[in-house]
Amino acid sequence: MPAVLNMLNEDAPSGRGGKAAGKGAQRGRWRVALFRLLIWAAVFLALILTLTAGWSGLVRVFLTHNPHFLLQTVKIEVTPGLQLRGEQMLAVLPTLGVRKGQDNLFAIDLPKLRKSLGARSVLIADMEVRRCLPGTLEIRIRERLPRARLGFAGDRLVDENGWILPGSPADAQKNLPVIYGFIRSPATVGEMVRDEFVRSALQCLRRLSTQPYGRLLDVKAIQIDPVQKTLCLNLHEKGSFRENAKVTIPADPAQMEEALVKVQEIARDRQYGQPTGSIDARYINNIPARP
Repeated sequence: MPAVLNMLNEDAPSGRGGKAAGKGAQRGRWRVALFRLLIWAAVFLALILTLTAGWSGLVRVFLTHNPHFLLQTVKIEVTPGLQLRGEQMLAVLPTLGVRKGQDNLFAIDLPKLRKSLGARSVLIADMEVRRCLPGTLEIRIRERLPRARLGFAGDRLVDENGWILPGSPADAQKNLPVIYGFIRSPATVGEMVRDEFVRSALQCLRRLSTQPYGRLLDVKAIQIDPVQKTLCLNLHEKGSFRENAKVTIPADPAQMEEALVKVQEIARDRQYGQPTGSIDARYINNIPARP
């Protein structure tokens, strides 16, 4: 009997040993699963690399290295072309790596070219660059236009968004409104005006060019009063306004629109009466209007 018990004790595994064997089998299954996952990942990566290389090869063969798409013609259109000329931009292209008869049309990075050309001149307001197959590059440029002159002498040109433009006023530009009375010195050519009152004056001119009341006011100059925070519009003779008539409005853009609408109403009411010499539209009610 003791011999039989000894044999049973030798054949039966201990509880601790059984748990260890189970953990070992589980680790083995995890290793197999991880190995299979790594194999599939490697296969997937190899497939992606193969497709990428194949696509790159097709692009090179059929597009970027295809002699049928060699750059032959560059068309540059500048609107309106007052100071900026297409010939100037055409001369710049070789320095940016765009050469007729040498470069492939599809090898040209259009966004990069647009950015590089735009940085060449402050006169460029906007630009469109596109390919016209098989071998033409088309560039359309919208030029910044001077909207006013800065300083009492009016010797600096500025566009409607506040960019200081190069050059001095030509004869055709001497009729542009003059903005003066600002405290801070205007920015240099190629920079934006930093003075908030100059920017308010430019915003006033933009509104006059787009709103109905602008047809009643022909602005000769805008005098800034930084203490009173007002803009005084000096006018040419037009409609009910006499020559050198003055219209005073708030420089605050939030109040400007309401003031200009009131000026429009007063001007229409007085168009058949005595010419108007001044309107002070700083007030909400009882706006003074004098001959």
